[in-house]
Amino acid sequence: MDYEFETLLVEHEDRLLKVTLNRPDSLNAVDGVMHEELEDFFHRVSDDASVGAILLRGAGRAFCAGGDVKSMANSAGDASERSQLELAASFLQSGKRLVTRLLDVEQPLVSAVQGYAFGVGATIALCCDVVVAAEDAVFADTHVGIGLVAGDGGALMWPLLLPINTAKYYLMTGDRITGADAERLGLVVKAVPADQLERTAHEIAARLAA
Repeated sequence: MDYEFETLLVEHEDRLLKVTLNRPDSLNAVDGVMHEELEDFFHRVSDDASVGAILLRGAGRAFCAGGDVKSMANSAGDASERSQLELAASFLQSGKRLVTRLLDVEQPLVSAVQGYAFGVGATIALCCDVVVAAEDAVFADTHVGIGLVAGDGGALMWPLLLPINTAKYYLMTGDRITGADAERLGLVVKAVPADQLERTAHEIAARLAA
């Protein structure tokens, strides 16, 4: 199956599919195009019998800094009052679709997290079956910082992975967690030195693909 995207780089390596979020100049923040392409990718890949496992990573200094607030604000600013309501409803539906399609992927998903994994970026990483983080990576659900409750699946994944009161604290405050602390708390399965992240995540993903 061919995967040609504007914001995702997809590479086949035997039965392993390596997928890179590829907006490094924006710390891989998810704009409308990337959101649609992620939805499309997760929807299609489950039917790809040539893929045994998927390695998900981010280009550059971050895994994903969250939603591209600037592009969302520009969209809202260009809309009338009625279309702003429709736009808000569309954001909610597309967020739900993204998480549902990600969780529906049949093959094992491994995420390799460096730098920031904020908001929807944290959700995408944490929805994967195996999460490997650099020790100095930083996780946070940052929706509270713009006056929103945890969205994009954060309210689902954090309480599944952490003790409920710990999850509540981090979702309500937006406080940050390093990769090393995320391993200690059980948010990720492995935290490794940054220079070992790519190799470690690749070895796990290749093993699952085989």
